[in-house]
Amino acid sequence: MKQLKLVLALFCLIQLVSCTDEVVEDSKPDTNLIETVDDISIQDIEVDASEFGTEKNGCGETMYGSYGGFGFYIYPTETLNLSCLNSGTTVNMTVYALDVPNRFTVYRNGSIVATSNWIGWTSSPGPWGSSLNGPSQTNLSFTYFSGSAYTLRVETVTNGKRIDEWYASVNCTCPATGCTDDCGEGFDGEYPGFGFYIYPDEAIDLGCVGIGCNISVTANALEVPNRFNIYKGGSLITSSGWIGWSNDPGPWGPALFGPSSTTLNFSYQGGNNYVLRVETVAPANRVDEWYASIGCQDTCGGD
Repeated sequence: MKQLKLVLALFCLIQLVSCTDEVVEDSKPDTNLIETVDDISIQDIEVDASEFGTEKNGCGETMYGSYGGFGFYIYPTETLNLSCLNSGTTVNMTVYALDVPNRFTVYRNGSIVATSNWIGWTSSPGPWGSSLNGPSQTNLSFTYFSGSAYTLRVETVTNGKRIDEWYASVNCTCPATGCTDDCGEGFDGEYPGFGFYIYPDEAIDLGCVGIGCNISVTANALEVPNRFNIYKGGSLITSSGWIGWSNDPGPWGPALFGPSSTTLNFSYQGGNNYVLRVETVAPANRVDEWYASIGCQDTCGGD
């Protein structure tokens, strides 16, 4: 009888160990199973986060982000470093929503200049509507103006079943020689002819100047009266009127008695479509000569 009880006890012990092993085994995740979620994964894109850096965020750089939480989320703002570019340069960005829908928005001084709207794939409802069926990649394009602050904001809405991942690349090229413009430079002209004459327009390069900065053009009529005009996009924005000295009549009236120098001021509003146009009315016995220098405000508030 004792032997029977011993056998039964041993049998129960074996069964208990076996059941425990089954419970432990059942509790282990099956790594061969693919998690079933509502979102459609982009299986052919693999991202190594170590390849991406957020220190520069300039031309040729990439940015990466991930979020493992639940619901609507705004990533920390990424500052774009584009100061090497000339003002008026077009910047392109390629953005990717890798797993969960994302929205990419570029701001200039707090105002939107480009947005992807929501991109990616999901059968779940969200701010995009009842579902979202791609694409998972798109391009953003905007014009860079020096002196402005540019930032990238990325948003997502996750369902808690998968981690959001995204990346963005900044597609532009810094000029090899850095930023150059006509600040501190000068223009001059000479006309040995007779009568009314308009010099060829002089393009004024202000590509490194901040938006809203003051530009001063010091104009000098050296021999014969001149009129200095500044145009932006074909529209006159400031003029010196006729300056210089002459005892002869002309568009200035019966005579002109100085001054021979003046300064034209205007606020830079972006782009490189500014030109200087100089006019003269030369007598037969004198050669017209003029000189103009460009001065630019070093720092300004911008807009």
